[in-house]
Amino acid sequence: MQEELTNIEIQNTGAFKYAAVGMAYLDCKGRFLLSNPALEKLLGYSEASFKTLLLTEIVHPSETDEINKAIKNLLSGNIPKAVHQIRCFNNNGDHTWVRLSMSVMPDSENNTQYIIAVIEDVSEHINDIDHPTMSRQLFEAIAESIPATVWLSDIDGKKMHFVNNAFLDTWHVTKEEAYGDDATKLLQYVHPDDSKSVQLAIKQLNNSDRWKNNFRIITPEKKIRYLESTGVILRDRDGKASFLLGTHQDITNSVIRTAKLENLNQQLQASYEEVTRLNQFDTLTSCFNRTAVLVYISNAFYQFTRYEIPSSLLFIDLNNFKQVNDEYGHHAGDLVLKEFVKHMQKRIRQTDSIGRLGGDEFILLFPATTAANSELFLQKEQQEFTTIINKDLSITLSYSAGIAEADFSINTVEEWIDAADKQMYKQKSIFHTQT
Repeated sequence: MQEELTNIEIQNTGAFKYAAVGMAYLDCKGRFLLSNPALEKLLGYSEASFKTLLLTEIVHPSETDEINKAIKNLLSGNIPKAVHQIRCFNNNGDHTWVRLSMSVMPDSENNTQYIIAVIEDVSEHINDIDHPTMSRQLFEAIAESIPATVWLSDIDGKKMHFVNNAFLDTWHVTKEEAYGDDATKLLQYVHPDDSKSVQLAIKQLNNSDRWKNNFRIITPEKKIRYLESTGVILRDRDGKASFLLGTHQDITNSVIRTAKLENLNQQLQASYEEVTRLNQFDTLTSCFNRTAVLVYISNAFYQFTRYEIPSSLLFIDLNNFKQVNDEYGHHAGDLVLKEFVKHMQKRIRQTDSIGRLGGDEFILLFPATTAANSELFLQKEQQEFTTIINKDLSITLSYSAGIAEADFSINTVEEWIDAADKQMYKQKSIFHTQT
């Protein structure tokens, strides 16, 4: 690095040394590597002193973040050049306004390791508008052209020195109220729920030259307005805090729109969940419908074919269900179907799934279960249930069931269900023979 630095010194002996404006070379951390006589005269540091300093160490504290960000963007190639009007401290501790221009200078290998900085004194230009009348007129003209509220008070916020018309319109107060003996009385319009946060923000002003917070006000007409508050502490030439300059952006319409969108999103989410529920469950019995239970069965079949995790199906058909509809009507039949699902849900595991294929046909999925264990389930069952239709009528029905375990002779989900269906019909033929 020292070799590269020597090359820089040789290449820039004339232009760099005798330039009329301050110039410096910085490393990637913003440390001074070289300074020219014009810069040393402007800020009063010697060449040796500059080499012990970072650029941010002579920049006003409120502007160091801005400079660090600019250096980072330059080195990353996000920007080709950075120009900032900032305050720099000279060797006596006084600050002066300068225009800082920075750009990256690649080394011999085209790596961005050095920053060349041009630092020009602009204090006279800044002072051109220091005339009290001109400054006041310029400030008011700018403030009235801004759609947001603008206000200027003394450092403790008790005396307003200026409010623009947007402030009066937003707070719904008169000039007399705004410019009253104690401007802190305006805080009475702050929403009670936001009063503590506003008071806390006021107490923390000494910790930072800038602030930003949101709060609500209640106007004399009892209308709630949402405000985004930003501001800065204005200091004199000696760095003493003198004024508070703030703005309020009325974000009421934006907040209301956001609230409406959030409410609409909640309604849409609720509707989506309801539609999802309706798409998964049988409307009569509330067990899984055909589509949903087939998804679970397909997943179980995949688990078997991929990882050899066993699963079994139980195909169920109610015995003499048509007779119930014929003798007692479809209302009784619906009650029987509902009761059957309740009956089974009390007996199966939480991991098992029951679904209605259609009519009085149901299917039970026993994941990670062999056919032998499914047989144990049926052996514990009486395979009948009773439905109370009314105080004078109860119906007891049995059901036939067939079990099929997934195995490698079965190629599809349909074949698996068909295998269980065939086993069910074997049991149903026995039932008909016995009756």
